[in-house]
Amino acid sequence: MDKNRLWIIGTLVTLLLLGFSCKKQNEASSDTYASTLKELTEFIEKPDSLLTPEQQTKKETLFSLILESVTVKDGQLSSLAEEKNFTNKGLSKYYHDILETSLKEANQWLKEEKITNLDSLLQTSKNFLFKLQ
Repeated sequence: MDKNRLWIIGTLVTLLLLGFSCKKQNEASSDTYASTLKELTEFIEKPDSLLTPEQQTKKETLFSLILESVTVKDGQLSSLAEEKNFTNKGLSKYYHDILETSLKEANQWLKEEKITNLDSLLQTSKNFLFKLQ
């Protein structure tokens, strides 16, 4: 092959790789707190029959992770999950933030309502959710 052909092929390969890289960055930038919250709202409000198979799998993964990680510690709800637990399963890192915020709000409400039997409430809730799935 002559030098011109090699140069053209090299340039095309570089442009293709650059194009894939830009596409990947655009996909990653669509992962925002707002888009994650919108997705979570869809998971909660839409029946499974209206979710795509990919959404159903994502929802099951998310809910299983939450069920496994939420515990009662020192009379309050807490989570053992870290951000990497979500991202390692292909979920948005913002689900961790949403979970932590939700737990803080729930603990505040439980305190205001003077609800102390969290262990049994959590177990009942988990049993109820597992029966639904």
